[in-house]
Amino acid sequence: MMPIMTIDNINEKLFQKIGGKAKNLYILSKNKIPVPPWYVITTDVYQNFIKKNNIAEKIKTIIKNIDFSDNKTVIDASQKIKKLFLEGEIPKEDLKLLLSYCEKFKKNTEYLALRSSAVGEDDLKASFAGQMDSFLFISKQKSYIESVKKCWASVFSDRALVYRHISKLPLSLSHVPVI
Repeated sequence: MMPIMTIDNINEKLFQKIGGKAKNLYILSKNKIPVPPWYVITTDVYQNFIKKNNIAEKIKTIIKNIDFSDNKTVIDASQKIKKLFLEGEIPKEDLKLLLSYCEKFKKNTEYLALRSSAVGEDDLKASFAGQMDSFLFISKQKSYIESVKKCWASVFSDRALVYRHISKLPLSLSHVPVI
């Protein structure tokens, strides 16, 4: 298991653990194109969170009850899923590691930015540009952890759910890294 990856421990075989945006940052970094320092919280942490909080089936049930001809049901579903993420707890070992990386990066900058990097979001068949949330100017550990959860939840935003429905893509995503 690799909960966090940097340019130093990523290779092409691991792209499914880091998502589209992180893959592109890796390529830019490897080609010596200047990008801010970064790391990616991998799909392993997301999966641990989902498992610890037993929310996979809850998400499937919520999604199953969406009537895409009624926008209110899409919004309600999205809000229910977001609540599951915000109320869930990140497993202690993962939380400790996330907070250590947060502090390590904060030694060089006052603020952090967090972005979702969902696996398959910039696929040849579909692009999720602008559909998931980003969080800027994060300066406190509490808001850092909350922003990680909000990045995960944003994969189930009403606009992302509608886009996946219209594009005939799976509604339940199980691979959501965060940069």
